[in-house]
Amino acid sequence: MTESWIAVIHGISGFGVAFSGFLQILLPKEGDLHRYVGRFYIGFWTVVALTSFFIGHVLVLFIGLLGYYMALSGYRFAIRKSLRFSLFDKILSVLALGGSTYVLGYAIYLLFKDNITFGLVALFFGSIFLFSLISEAKKYVLRPPSSNQGSWVPQHFTRMFISYIAAMTAFSAIQNITGIILLDWMLPTIIGSSLIYFYRRQQG
Repeated sequence: MTESWIAVIHGISGFGVAFSGFLQILLPKEGDLHRYVGRFYIGFWTVVALTSFFIGHVLVLFIGLLGYYMALSGYRFAIRKSLRFSLFDKILSVLALGGSTYVLGYAIYLLFKDNITFGLVALFFGSIFLFSLISEAKKYVLRPPSSNQGSWVPQHFTRMFISYIAAMTAFSAIQNITGIILLDWMLPTIIGSSLIYFYRRQQG
């Protein structure tokens, strides 16, 4: 398969992620339709993650893989309907933690090479995911969650929404939406994180 065909498949799957993710935001959060669209969302994300290895910048690959991790882990919260991690979930979490650590190291390398813009981008996303995944490891990997840690639903919603932010970030960065590299990379995260914050405030 040529690189051009991989790019076409990647683009179609990326559109599938964007469309099905947007539907999930609009649809009621219960019922068969939500579950069916969610499966399509995960399926499209799987193709996007796999094809990301063959195209794009290393930071786009990182955003794709971490976005896919968030989508997959959020989906598995809904399947398990529990905060407890299986062995498979723990392995995924450790791999994602390793990926975040790599990107943080890559950020330092870029900064030393005077590639300030992409160094800051890598530092920004590497730090966010690294601290998030360290917290996740403490809560769910190193010890089982206690029964008073609450519902799995906020974790499901937050992770799926973060995965959608990651998809929009990759799209914004590749398409150069604003014409300002740092803004293209960071604006979706700033907007999306604000929405997640207000959602959590409303949920108490």
